[in-house]
Amino acid sequence: SSKSNSKTSKSTMHPIMYPTMGTDYPTHSPTITPEPTTAIPTTSPTITPAPTTMTPTYSPTMGKSSKSNSKTSKSTMHPIMYPTMGTDYPTHSPTISPEPTTTASPTLSPTITPGPTTYIPTMSPTMGKSSKTNSKSGKATMYPTISPTEFTTHSPTITAMPTTSSPTRSKRSKKGSRPSAKSAKRSYARSKAPSSHSTGKSRKTYHPTMSPIIGGGQVETVKTGLSMDLFGLNSTLDDDEIAVFETQTAAYFEDFYNLDMVGETPVSDVSASVTVTDVMGPENSTVRGRKSARKLQGGSDVNPVRVTYTMDLSYVISDPETTVNMVVTAPFMLEEFRIYYRETYLQTDGEFEELTGLSAVFLPETEGPTYSPTSSPTITAKPTQSPTRDPERNYCQPEGACEGATGAIGEASCNGPTACFNKTGDVGHTSCLELSSCAFSTGDVGNESCRGLEACLENEATIGDFSCTGLHSCKNNAGNVDSESCNGQKACEKNSGTIGFSSCNDLSTPGGQSCSLNSGTIGDGSCQGTNACYNNTGTIGNNSCNGDSACSNNQGNIADGSCNGESACQDDGDRDKVVTIGAGSCNGEAACYRNIGDVSIDACIGELACYRNSGNIGMNSCDGYGACRGNTGPIGILAMNEGEENAVGSCISEEKTSEDVPDGEGYLGVCISNNGAIGDGSCRGVTSCADNEGEIADYACINNFACFSNRGQVLDGGCDGVESCHENKGIVGVNACDGDLSCKGNQNSIGDLSCVGLNACAGNSFKILEEACLGDFACADPNSAINGTYTINSSSCHGFYACSTLDANVGINSCIGDYSCQLSAEDIGNGSCIGLFSCFANTGSIANGSCRTEDVLTCEDVEGDCTQDFTGACTAQSGTIGNGSCIGESSCCGNFEAILDNECRDANSCSSCGE
Repeated sequence: SSKSNSKTSKSTMHPIMYPTMGTDYPTHSPTITPEPTTAIPTTSPTITPAPTTMTPTYSPTMGKSSKSNSKTSKSTMHPIMYPTMGTDYPTHSPTISPEPTTTASPTLSPTITPGPTTYIPTMSPTMGKSSKTNSKSGKATMYPTISPTEFTTHSPTITAMPTTSSPTRSKRSKKGSRPSAKSAKRSYARSKAPSSHSTGKSRKTYHPTMSPIIGGGQVETVKTGLSMDLFGLNSTLDDDEIAVFETQTAAYFEDFYNLDMVGETPVSDVSASVTVTDVMGPENSTVRGRKSARKLQGGSDVNPVRVTYTMDLSYVISDPETTVNMVVTAPFMLEEFRIYYRETYLQTDGEFEELTGLSAVFLPETEGPTYSPTSSPTITAKPTQSPTRDPERNYCQPEGACEGATGAIGEASCNGPTACFNKTGDVGHTSCLELSSCAFSTGDVGNESCRGLEACLENEATIGDFSCTGLHSCKNNAGNVDSESCNGQKACEKNSGTIGFSSCNDLSTPGGQSCSLNSGTIGDGSCQGTNACYNNTGTIGNNSCNGDSACSNNQGNIADGSCNGESACQDDGDRDKVVTIGAGSCNGEAACYRNIGDVSIDACIGELACYRNSGNIGMNSCDGYGACRGNTGPIGILAMNEGEENAVGSCISEEKTSEDVPDGEGYLGVCISNNGAIGDGSCRGVTSCADNEGEIADYACINNFACFSNRGQVLDGGCDGVESCHENKGIVGVNACDGDLSCKGNQNSIGDLSCVGLNACAGNSFKILEEACLGDFACADPNSAINGTYTINSSSCHGFYACSTLDANVGINSCIGDYSCQLSAEDIGNGSCIGLFSCFANTGSIANGSCRTEDVLTCEDVEGDCTQDFTGACTAQSGTIGNGSCIGESSCCGNFEAILDNECRDANSCSSCGE
């Protein structure tokens, strides 16, 4: 699937021409196909690695373009030509297809979205599978998607209770239509009678998920003595509020089942009405109240308003072992459900504005479950050390919920059929609130934890506050879980590692398995997202691995603040090498995905940075969109501890995400598919050092496309300029090849401080010694294509186009001046051809110290048009010239005779140009 980018597109300079790359090179918008793995979650993207060879097929174009970086406002040099990428580069928000996995792997294949680097879990409803219209407001409403599952065999099977007939009442003709809170208040004020609330819904088929037993039928009954605590209210309920409570509670109860808010259940075609029979509190409340309202909701923890009511209901049941008590309590069992009920139903028309929280539904004191003798375990008498049920403390409801339990049980806890059956650890307040949620647990459970169906079942370790609240989360847990962690439907299931504070929360995806099968140590604020840290066996620091599938199957050691982003540091779980990732590294979508190299501090930052990297990455390196993707070489200075080194970092570009590259075609990340060793401070700019195979020293290859497809060795400070040393094959000396397009396509060795200027030494095949070829186009495009045939000696060929299109050897300190020795085809000795146009188009050999007009080196030294009014010494001459001859303007111009030593030493002497 695809999604549109909601951000405003940015204008940018368009490339002048596009080199052709291989068809399998990465692109910005790929099709991601599944790949088989052994234990990897099914949210893993499959992205084809980049090739290692690239051959552009375009002509050189000189110039630059610039654009302002949207994040830094700095002007950035951009390449004047772009290579064309292939079709397999990952998109910014890929749709992930399922891949074959083992039985221990998750089965969910969601479309994943990057998450933030830090998370504070909340108890808000999980938004889920479909949008349905809220009949009160007509607005589309997202419903929670916490789906119930089969009951565990440890839990007693509860048979249906006898039912009674309910009074006949009219049903609404259209599902979901109900009176608003305001109309309910008006009706109540007129009649002072309880409002009727019913529905009619036709359901043709139903596939139960809560129990394998199929059967049941129509149930009609009246439940009396139900009660609920309302927190945060400063006074008792008035008539209008009672009317709203009655109408909206019935509406929510019906919608919970009829609209499948939590997926399909054994209950359907629900019709209900609510009648309030008693209201107590807050100032004179003496009822047994829950004295610990949820702190996250801001409710008062004393003197709640206790509302007692009767529910007249009918429904169709497909599982005869689902009791009426289970039906009336389930919609209010979880905090997520109660928040949704409060905010969406009770508080829609300005009523209950002070309400901050609600309790679960309390059943009458005299009622308890009936157990099925065919499927429930044998119920023995409570041991003497079991807690004594105190009605004022409101725990262990219904009877039998704590059968065989030992250890302390907090207020309002273990409320659900067999919720704490045979548990031995301590349980805090308001915990273990569903069927079997803490049954057979041997570890301590904190406050408001393990609240979901079978959450913390058979737990063996310590679980903190506000943790393991979703369906199956922390089931069979054997590792210590800190507070506010492992909240999600299957989060931390079968975990055996240590999990820190506010970690492993997956509240957005039904069936997500963050930290499931984890056996490693996970720090605080980490592993938030669908399948994050699934099957992790390594050590993960604080605030790390946040994002869908981040660090799943990880085996390495990950420091603080690292691997944050969708699929960041995701592995296939089948590596012999245990890698180490330093602090603040591998942050970005798919950053360090299937990485097998060690990564230093603050490295591999950006979307797809270090994707499938196998080389060691140094401090502050590989920072940019797609930076170092497919890299195999060592980059920068490897430092794993703060203060150990002060590295500048290599392979850096301004672009960090696909949104920074509106035209994804033609973009290649810095150092992508690099295979050579790269020093510190090098390869800075778009596509710089991409497909490099040569050794690059420190502070080299600076600017866009610098050293792209380089095959030669580049020494310190070499190749500074757009496309400098692009496709270079020679050795580049210290601080050599400085200028846009300088040394592009160079075939031979270049000495220190040589080839400085625009296009200097481009296409060179000569051996160039130190401090030679200084000036725009100096020594560019030589005629000779034979590598190593000619040499340009040190300190020679200085000037605009000096020695360009040359086909001869040049001595020391020769060819100084604009256009000097251009198109020359015979050897030139030391100290010769000094001046503007000197030795231009020369075809004869010139000895030492000859052909000089030293006072005129550039056109600026000439009055008038230099091309018309000035002729250089030895211009277009074809004779042999000895030592110290042809001195002065136009001397020996057009000569075709042999000139001996120290002859023709005046202006225009031995010249035929005037003729």
